Amino acid sequence: MGDTGPPTGGRAGPNAQVDALSGAVEDLAGQFALQPLLHRILSRAVSLLGADAGSISTVDEKAGTYRKEADLGVACQEGAVFPLGEGVTGAVVARRGPRLFERYGDVPGGHVGAGDRDRLHATVGVPIVWQGEIIGVCVVFSTDPRTRFGKEDVDLLDVFAKHAAIALANARLHQKSEDRARRLAVGAERDRVARDVHDTVARALGSILLHMDGPGSPDRP
Repeated sequence: MGDTGPPTGGRAGPNAQVDALSGAVEDLAGQFALQPLLHRILSRAVSLLGADAGSISTVDEKAGTYRKEADLGVACQEGAVFPLGEGVTGAVVARRGPRLFERYGDVPGGHVGAGDRDRLHATVGVPIVWQGEIIGVCVVFSTDPRTRFGKEDVDLLDVFAKHAAIALANARLHQKSEDRARRLAVGAERDRVARDVHDTVARALGSILLHMDGPGSPDRP
């Protein structure tokens, strides 16, 4: 872990950070679309630490992978899937807690491109945990070489991550509910079409049988 000394680089003081945290948490309320929510969480996390870059990933511990969902101010291969043993996300999951690095170059198996790697300095990652399971990791980078993320920054980001976990869990439940409603609607429409087809065929057959039993039917005496 890197230096945990006092933060530098012109970030807001404690009172302002508390206000910013409250605003960030309120901003997540009622957001149910997963991808926009992930981008919003990342944007707020970066802003909370007075930084200028970051990334957020969803984690699948059973599969041993994570997916880069969003990045900000840096190219982190958004949309790509990586093994859990790589990058800041892998380091956070391995420790099951926050990780600090003085510079991004110290990150094992980082995925930031060469063009961005040298300009990233202080780096912090925190887990997003729901019901004891790590469902994501939020990472914040600073491009200011004077910045040192410390314990207060980690604690602030960690508190925000707990609220982000609730928002993500709610968004996933909402998405599952919508998916189920769509499946039920499709099933109901399929049943309606089947009934209509059945009724149409039944009427057609009835008409044919009626015609066959009519005065001109060859079977009539």
